[in-house]
Amino acid sequence: MSTIQKDRLAAIEQAVAAIEQTVDGIAATQKNHGDYLRMLGEGQQEIIKLLTPEAKDGPTIDELLGHIIGQQTELIGYARQNVKMQAQMEQNLPGDVVRAMAGAGASPAVNGTGRGGHQP
Repeated sequence: MSTIQKDRLAAIEQAVAAIEQTVDGIAATQKNHGDYLRMLGEGQQEIIKLLTPEAKDGPTIDELLGHIIGQQTELIGYARQNVKMQAQMEQNLPGDVVRAMAGAGASPAVNGTGRGGHQP
C-alpha cells in the first residue's frame, strides 16, 4: 500500500472515529434531554395532583357559586314581595298610622294624597 493510500486510510479512520464520538455525544445529549423531559413531566404531574381536589372534598366551586346565586335570586324575590306588601299595607292604613310607621323607620310610598285616601 502506498503512502498516499495509507494517509487516506488514516484520515478516513480519524473521520470515522470523530463521527462515532459525535454519535456518542448526540446519544448522550438525547439521553440527557429525555431525562430532563421525564423530570419536567413528573413535576407537572405532581403540580396537577396538588391542585386537583379529591372528589370526596365537597362541592366544586361551580356548584358553590350556583348555590349562592340561587339563594340571592330567592332573596331578591322575597325582598320584592316584602316591598309590594308594605306598599299595599300603607295604602290601606289610615294616614296617622302610616305617619307613625314612617317615624319608626318605615318608608311610606307617598302618593300625594296620603294613605287610604285620607288627607294628612
